[in-house]
Amino acid sequence: MSVGVSIPEAETSADRIQSVLETVRTVLMDVIGEDYLTDVEITLDTTFESDVEIESVEFVALAEGLQERYPEVDFVTWVADMEVHELMNLRVGQLVEFIARCLG
Repeated sequence: MSVGVSIPEAETSADRIQSVLETVRTVLMDVIGEDYLTDVEITLDTTFESDVEIESVEFVALAEGLQERYPEVDFVTWVADMEVHELMNLRVGQLVEFIARCLG
């Protein structure tokens, strides 16, 4: 019998994805501005270039903000392995899933 030890329920993959998505939304609002994002719903299918129209400098700021929140995630290596067209077509969901896998 275990005394005094409470083990929280394991976070499900879906819960982790949702939690990371909320963090990405928050950091995006900090970087781009909440006013700009009022007309854009940030979902897993949202693209950074076409939907959010994020600039490269803003993408770097997003990565820095996420690195502060998730220091155990190696964003630099992940992005460095991508071709330019992959970065241009990156979806929020791809970023969220990468972070969730690293946390899992």
